[in-house]
Amino acid sequence: MALQTSVELPILTLGKEKRLPDVKFQVSKLVEDNLRQQDELIKRNDEKREVIKDLCIQLLKILNGIMDV
Repeated sequence: MALQTSVELPILTLGKEKRLPDVKFQVSKLVEDNLRQQDELIKRNDEKREVIKDLCIQLLKILNGIMDV
């Protein structure tokens, strides 16, 4: 799942076209999207940490095997 890097929102104007509830809604959506992306990044980082840990264990086993020879 690719992370969304930009959000397409209507341009905010100070005129009658945009009201405060619209701006609050847009901010709310941006916050939700940000939290979703943070959750995804945390998940990916945890998975990468686990892989690194497993690789370190494998490397130590290999190095110990070489030292025993």
